[in-house]
Amino acid sequence: YVRAFVNKFIAFELGKGFVLNMDPKIEEIEGENNPKKFLDFVWEDNRYLTFCTEMGQSKAITGDAWIQVLFEPKYDANGNRIPTFDDPFDLYNIGRIRVIVIPTSCVFPEYAEGSDKDRLVRLRIMYPVEVEDNGVLGLGFARKKKTVIYTQEWTNETFREIRGQEVIRELPNKYGFIPFVQIKNIPVVGKTRGLSDVADLIPLNMELNIKTSDVSEIIDYHSAPITIVFGARIGQLERGANKVWGGLPKDAKVENLKLEGDLVAANTYIDTLKRAMHEIGGIPVGALGGELHISNTSGVALQISLMPLLERIQEKQKSTKEGLEKINAMILRIAEIEGLISVPQGVSRRDFFKTIVSFESVLPKDMLIELQQIEQEMAMGIETREG
Repeated sequence: YVRAFVNKFIAFELGKGFVLNMDPKIEEIEGENNPKKFLDFVWEDNRYLTFCTEMGQSKAITGDAWIQVLFEPKYDANGNRIPTFDDPFDLYNIGRIRVIVIPTSCVFPEYAEGSDKDRLVRLRIMYPVEVEDNGVLGLGFARKKKTVIYTQEWTNETFREIRGQEVIRELPNKYGFIPFVQIKNIPVVGKTRGLSDVADLIPLNMELNIKTSDVSEIIDYHSAPITIVFGARIGQLERGANKVWGGLPKDAKVENLKLEGDLVAANTYIDTLKRAMHEIGGIPVGALGGELHISNTSGVALQISLMPLLERIQEKQKSTKEGLEKINAMILRIAEIEGLISVPQGVSRRDFFKTIVSFESVLPKDMLIELQQIEQEMAMGIETREG
């Protein structure tokens, strides 16, 4: 059930992706310096629907999604093509911008002291990698592998890359900021981490699984009941179907093991657990495929029936919107520094970096009703054809 809950949260929050808009004057800019077209290309290049699914999973399960904005150059400092840069169709001139969801378990942030709990001062990415052990030979005289920790360490001033005890690179951070964005699932006051959707559901789901397993074992136990014989030897009886036993001792007794427990109470408890999961998780039973009578349900009535889920999604989308807008600003700033785009003349930097992210409604719409509403508004003079 926890997986079904997480998938439903992702479908309602990010199932249709997101919509990116900028100032109309910015979007009308012609040429390669149009930031709106550049951002659209970057997100399409990063498969933004898959990105949304991965980001939604990380948020719902761990409480946070850590996003890295990374520039991958096409050529090295000497102008040679980098072998690891995959560009078979020659789509990139200088390089490309990557937007990557980093597993939360690999990210170790350090925040500023005091009341500013959201200002990063240092961030490390750490995960194990296998390297050759130059000091040890295997039986076939091949180098054995050993596991070391790969680390990236970012501050506003420096960048370091470490493998085991070896410092691979140590460079100044030319961006002037840490190119990572933390998107909290649900913010918690005074906490640097967000609240996951499954933290309250896992204990209930475990209890539900245990009790359902108990009931299943009872059913299995009594579907092939055990025969109990009192006052006679088993060897004297012929076992099998359609057998008639006779000649038993006077005090002998034969019976099948009966179910003495109350399965009704057990099933009632299971139903209570299931209902508690839906109430605490904020997903109505009908949203997961339960019976929902919607033959003549209006849009407003449908929203009311799904209100707990919609309220949870609205709470989650607040942080997601802020995080995506910050990611867009980082993409444009890194692209500017790397020479992929420049601020057009006559455009303020504030407008250049400002984006507005919105989300499409996942609820079904009745187009006929919407058209009738627009027609009535135009007849009343409170709407125009352009509007």
